[in-house]
Amino acid sequence: MSKPAEPIEEEESEPIVDDAPEELTEPLEPRRSRELLQEAGLESRNLEVKKTEQKEHWQPTRPLTKTILQIAKEEGDVLSQESLKLIDRSTPTVRNYSSSSEDVAEAMEKIKEWIDITKEFSDAGAVFFEKLADNLEVFGTMGSLVKVFITLTQPHKEDPIMKELGVLKNQLQTLSDSMTHQFSELKGFIVEQQFFSSYAHKATVLFEYMLDTLTTAHPKAKELFETEYNSRLPVTFVTEMLAMLETDATNPLKVNMNGDELMSSATFNKWTDVLNSTLTQFLVLETFAAGFLHPDDKYMEQKIIEKIARFVTLVKNWDNDYRTGSHYWPKCVEQLVYKIQDDSSFRRDEDKIEEIQKGLLKIHTNDLFYVVCFAPNLPWHRVIFRPEQVFCSLKRGGYNVFVYRCTKYAPEDVKRLTDRMHSRMMNFRTRQNYDAWLVEAYLYGWTNNSLGENAFIMVITSGNVATRWPKNVSNGPGVFTYESRLRKTSLFGGTYPVYIFVGAVNVK
Repeated sequence: MSKPAEPIEEEESEPIVDDAPEELTEPLEPRRSRELLQEAGLESRNLEVKKTEQKEHWQPTRPLTKTILQIAKEEGDVLSQESLKLIDRSTPTVRNYSSSSEDVAEAMEKIKEWIDITKEFSDAGAVFFEKLADNLEVFGTMGSLVKVFITLTQPHKEDPIMKELGVLKNQLQTLSDSMTHQFSELKGFIVEQQFFSSYAHKATVLFEYMLDTLTTAHPKAKELFETEYNSRLPVTFVTEMLAMLETDATNPLKVNMNGDELMSSATFNKWTDVLNSTLTQFLVLETFAAGFLHPDDKYMEQKIIEKIARFVTLVKNWDNDYRTGSHYWPKCVEQLVYKIQDDSSFRRDEDKIEEIQKGLLKIHTNDLFYVVCFAPNLPWHRVIFRPEQVFCSLKRGGYNVFVYRCTKYAPEDVKRLTDRMHSRMMNFRTRQNYDAWLVEAYLYGWTNNSLGENAFIMVITSGNVATRWPKNVSNGPGVFTYESRLRKTSLFGGTYPVYIFVGAVNVK
């Protein structure tokens, strides 16, 4: 008998919250099914079914959010409730400063607050809209303050305001350097090179001009920033970027997901962050420019916010598409399994299956995986009812590998299956069969008209069989595993332990 397989830790990526209402959960298994499984000494699958409450009616509370909704209507953009809630948190009210002593004193305190806020961004190495939404007024007010004091401060003369702004600049410079380094690492594909030269580089250059205005007490600094700003407005770049993201062929995230052997969560999250950071950097620049150059004109700032809200909506849609779709199947699984099977450094079935499961858990999907690995010389049979849910690689690298994916758990099928098969499986009679196909036919007869959405059964000698499943289910993604003994008499005879796996799948 093989030692019990151990669930391994599943890599988790931060899920993007959708617009569904709050949910209540309750155990899936009906009481009768639980009792049957307990009597059999089997653990039921620890999954939950969701019951939704009536959706709460949400309305925006701030004028900005209502303005963004109007712009979205004009642009033909669909915005998610999540993105609108982010905007509703923001407070882009610009404080216009004068040269009075009261304003100077207040400005000194404000700059110290901004230093703390921007330090969080610089420590993170990027600025994301989700974080900026709560501090959107900072950069507009900063622009207004610099506009006033850049005309009052004499060049080459130390000023307490400019000194504090120098500290602020250092924080923002660290942030800019981190983002530039991040962008420079992403120039592998043609679409990435286009993205870097067209958008990321432009944002970086304009950001540097903005930083110069913080510590260069000379009207020339304002002139250089204004010239660069007007050469191509941030709102133009943001609009172009969103158009690029709406098309798969020019979407860096989708291009890189297609180029990733595993379509991994790491790649998805990496590009989500890069795109978010670049768009938000343009928003920072526009917000600063509004206070610095045109405090009475907020349209371009509002339009950028609307486009970022559209981006948040798109990311949510992409995330759901990858998590619930079949983009990775079976190509990514096939490449992974073949690679591990062909790697001679993994000598044991436990070594191979461990690496396979680690790879599977990196895929950006909600599917659960059950993996079986064993030597091809072991007696085994299989009955597969839904082959589209099972990937098999036989007699490669000295091992057979089965990967089963589970996308749905059907409680009504589980109850019907356990009610019908419980006594048969626990009191499995010895049968004599002279041909292997009779064994499979007998197994099929067990489940005729009762499998429902369940996937397949494997019968195999349980010794030297390695299995893996995710940590958040008690006994694999299927209903249960079971061991008994099956007598199969052939020319040489023999009695073998039976290893059975039944799994529930989604019918698409």
